[in-house]
Amino acid sequence: EQATARAFEALAQRASLLIDTLTKSPQEFWKVWSTLFPAISAFSEASALFDSAVYFFKRLGELMREVDPNLTQQLLIGCALTLLTKELVRSPEKRDCLCDIIYSYCHEDTMNHLLVLKALKDQAQISDNTSVYIACLSSLVSIDDRMNLLDEHLLDLYVYYALVGMQ
Repeated sequence: EQATARAFEALAQRASLLIDTLTKSPQEFWKVWSTLFPAISAFSEASALFDSAVYFFKRLGELMREVDPNLTQQLLIGCALTLLTKELVRSPEKRDCLCDIIYSYCHEDTMNHLLVLKALKDQAQISDNTSVYIACLSSLVSIDDRMNLLDEHLLDLYVYYALVGMQ
């Protein structure tokens, strides 16, 4: 496990070398994502390997967003969100980290956060499970607050689902 964790740390440090390929080919993005994402699923949130994998995926998203923010967000919604959603449903203890990964692939503005939140809600695993969506929102609202993005539109969404959750 430690060797694999070190491998993810090395990948994260060299993630910039992957960016050109990943932003030019959605197929390559999917190959990297689907090959390495099982480390997120397979290991406990307390393991060093899980932490290293989360760091790698966040770093990859941040670097891709610097090069092509629109494409990065499209790849999140079109490719990565399905696997992330399955894990959000399956492993509630990992939700905070998974939500950090989601927003690392998203434009840092209110409108795009709303688009990603809608895409998350529309995922099949979550559309039938409002409690999972509300739990994700409880993680994402703190990120939006840290980023000073809580305008009236995001607040309306968060308040609405807070009220739904209380019923």
